[in-house]
Amino acid sequence: MLGAKTRVDFDGPLFNGRAVKIFDDFAKDAEKDIAQETLRGIKRRFHVKFRHPTGHYESNVRISSAGSDTQISDNGIVYGPWLEGIGKKNRTTRFKGYHSFEEAANEIDGRADDIAERTFRSKWLRRLE
Repeated sequence: MLGAKTRVDFDGPLFNGRAVKIFDDFAKDAEKDIAQETLRGIKRRFHVKFRHPTGHYESNVRISSAGSDTQISDNGIVYGPWLEGIGKKNRTTRFKGYHSFEEAANEIDGRADDIAERTFRSKWLRRLE
């Protein structure tokens, strides 16, 4: 009588528990990369839209961590809402704002998956092998 035996070993990060940490670390890294790309988009818009830039406002727009979240803010510059177009003065003046944060966020929404995939392939995929 003929027979065959097979044996399958389940080994590697998916089976030994390391994958959870790898994916957690990847998510943080992807969030950082997406935030960096968003910040570049905001500052690119500043260079195109600002008529008389001094650099002061731009130098205060940074990425920061708030708990487990990553955010981009102008660190409370008093005229920031007016420049963005969401301040009270925008309702009563001709200037309706540059909408740099809003436009960059909208642009990145369509590209976030691609940025995260690029991050995964370049830095994290090999750790799952």
